[in-house]
Amino acid sequence: MTDEAIDPDGVYEDIPAVNAARALHRLLTKVRQSGAPTIAKGWEAALQANFGTPLFAIRHTDAVGLFRTVIERLDVVQGDEGGMLRSLIARWHDAVVFKSSWSDRTVPAEHLIADDHLNQLASVAVIFDYQFEDRKKTVPAASVRALRESANEWLDLLSEESSLPEPLRDELQSQVRHLIWLLDHSRLFGSQPVIEKSNALIGRGFDVLASFGPKVNKRKWATILTTTIAALAFVNHGVDQTADFVENVNRLTAAVEEFQDGPASSPLKELEAKPPKALPPVQVPPVNESEAPGSP
Repeated sequence: MTDEAIDPDGVYEDIPAVNAARALHRLLTKVRQSGAPTIAKGWEAALQANFGTPLFAIRHTDAVGLFRTVIERLDVVQGDEGGMLRSLIARWHDAVVFKSSWSDRTVPAEHLIADDHLNQLASVAVIFDYQFEDRKKTVPAASVRALRESANEWLDLLSEESSLPEPLRDELQSQVRHLIWLLDHSRLFGSQPVIEKSNALIGRGFDVLASFGPKVNKRKWATILTTTIAALAFVNHGVDQTADFVENVNRLTAAVEEFQDGPASSPLKELEAKPPKALPPVQVPPVNESEAPGSP
């Protein structure tokens, strides 16, 4: 099985929820095992972007986000074990934000982090699985499919939307493409970055309606927001079975409806009632040639 959540035919599978420690362990392992001659090249192989480009920086922030979550969760691990693991935070930080030259050929990617420190990060993942019951959580394939379809609809809407300033439209398209990349690599990064980026996109959508409501097609924007909110609800529902999240979705949906001429039906019920649309073969969104690994 590859890191991607989909196969070349666009068929989605259930994704076992990957806690932040396990996702960070997988990512650092991928850098180490890349066989790259430098740290920079190892990260390029893992993130599929050239070192020093904006695309690399965007994707590397997801690794930093995973590290941040590991720190936050370790704060609640009690006893001597918690203290010992917290003492390793600096070692993991050194691997994510490498101190020496990233392009030094005397430091190949396999030297990113010591075996012991990487193995202890794997131990943290096991602790999280049990203490936070991560091992019981799964993101259903329908959830990933729904959010992926929603992301495609965002790109369609933005390509048609001429009323927005070009910098804002470019920013939103970049956010959507990044979300798609995370969805397609959710076996590597887990569901947390997907949820965070989706929430950020929803927030920007509300900003557009609030700032440009008279200029844009409010019904289309309200529809895409309700669709995304509903899709995100299913992702969260698969990760965390809580009634509180569904209640928050209903509140967000009500807020979206205020921008429409009439109330919309519940997006949760609509997604539950209709089967997912057939998807064409999925392709990772294109990036600038100057940012893709191997470009001159």
